[in-house]
Amino acid sequence: MAILLLAPILSIYGNPGGWNYETICVLPLSFFYFLYYFFSEGNISGQKDPLPKGFIWYFMYWAMLFVITAFQLPLAMIQSYLAFFLFFSTFRREYFIKMYRAFAIICIVFFFMQEASFQLTGIRISGAISFLPKFGAKSMDEYMMLQAEAQRSSSFFSEPAHFAQFLVPLFAIEIFYNQNKHRILLALAIAATLLLLRSGNSLLGLITVLAFLLPYYLGKGSRHRGLTFFLVSVFILAVGYYYFNSEMGASLLERQGEMSMEYEGGSRSGFLRIWRGLFVYEDYSLMEKIIGCPNEAVQLGH
Repeated sequence: MAILLLAPILSIYGNPGGWNYETICVLPLSFFYFLYYFFSEGNISGQKDPLPKGFIWYFMYWAMLFVITAFQLPLAMIQSYLAFFLFFSTFRREYFIKMYRAFAIICIVFFFMQEASFQLTGIRISGAISFLPKFGAKSMDEYMMLQAEAQRSSSFFSEPAHFAQFLVPLFAIEIFYNQNKHRILLALAIAATLLLLRSGNSLLGLITVLAFLLPYYLGKGSRHRGLTFFLVSVFILAVGYYYFNSEMGASLLERQGEMSMEYEGGSRSGFLRIWRGLFVYEDYSLMEKIIGCPNEAVQLGH
């Protein structure tokens, strides 16, 4: 489970011309564990199947589409299936949450160190693990330079959106599942981090979780439900008003320009990416529009 939690960070590093460390670590481990589980249990169907009921049909559908459209073995599907198999067959809720929380705290502390460094020196501490080879087109030096000069911190992750996606599920866990009286401290730290990330993913995740917060507490049958609803609503509105009228909030709102065709950031324009996707989709045949098309066709369309 530790490797699966670290997968978003491990995927940054690896052999530039081969596999990243996420694949190198997860694929062999999940494959050999699958063999161990199969031979020790006798089969992997019915009650012995650790995956959620009906989950296997999703992977079979994925494999069928891959074979039909790409005429290749569905290696990506097999890798994903093995990773999910490893996760669900070794899943221990309390242990997983404890490990998840520990990783998150480390990442949050480093995130605030990056923010402090930027406020004091104008340069962010890079979260790159410099002694590991960088996976992808950019070299490690280029990647570290980009992180040092970035407008937003991202802790050990490659970009703020990825860090936000890592934190949002834990934010929900701390609010709705954790019964420890100190849970509010970590929840507030996560909320502050999500706001400071200034990412669309972080804001959407935060709003979604908070949208369920009021009905959740109102449904608990407290005698002070009305007062609780009022106080929490005022608090959320006050924080929201302050945030969007601050420099950080203004920075996030300015990113709405990415949804314009005239956005100066070129390929980073959200509108342009949507438009290009629709343009390519329009050229698909009817069958390709329904089941997809080979990756080569997508590259050709772009």
